[in-house]
Amino acid sequence: GGVSMGKRKSADAAADGAKGGAGAKPAGRPGRRRKDDIELEEEGAKGPELVLSVPGALKQWLVDDWRAITHEGRLHVVPSAPTVRQLVEDYTEKLKRATSGQRLLDATSVANGVLDWFDLACEKQLLYDPERKQYTQHCAKGGASPCDVYGGEHLLRLFVKLPAIMGAVEREDVTEELVKGAATHCTEMLEFIAKNQTKYLKGEYEGGKRVKQISAAEKLADALQGGSRSGGRRR
Repeated sequence: GGVSMGKRKSADAAADGAKGGAGAKPAGRPGRRRKDDIELEEEGAKGPELVLSVPGALKQWLVDDWRAITHEGRLHVVPSAPTVRQLVEDYTEKLKRATSGQRLLDATSVANGVLDWFDLACEKQLLYDPERKQYTQHCAKGGASPCDVYGGEHLLRLFVKLPAIMGAVEREDVTEELVKGAATHCTEMLEFIAKNQTKYLKGEYEGGKRVKQISAAEKLADALQGGSRSGGRRR
């Protein structure tokens, strides 16, 4: 059988019940990571557990984004360009060139499921409090789907939350093999984003400000100086 993201009996309840909202401090704070790939697991999941491996570079994006919004009062420029939908469509086009048969069908099914889960989880799980006014303007009142408003930075938040969200959903006939297959395809999508950061993770905020990527040398200097450089990470 093919790989899917699981049947949803009460999707809204799952989004409500998953542990922690976007307002919580992200996992993998600087100085706590000991390896490039961070295993993300949630306790208390029902049935087979979804385990994703997120590249360390993407975790750093999440931390920088959290700091920009919750500590520096910035907001992303929305609608984003490209959007989550455009990112997923680019990924599926890449799949069509690189694979075929059942594997292509499975990977495409998971990619489409990611779009569904993003729209489902966005309002309740993927936004920091300062971002809710934008959601109301563009989605609640404007009628746009979240995947047509937000971009890669918000999609990364979904992948962090997805194990908990899916763990809170009552799923029928979902085997460990199917969950592992979904995890594989999600991880491949994360790798696609990591390889194309300049296109999908622009870090653009209102006022034209953007995240400044920190080189390895700057990170080392920051660590040696006890973090004294951290205040100047963005321009």
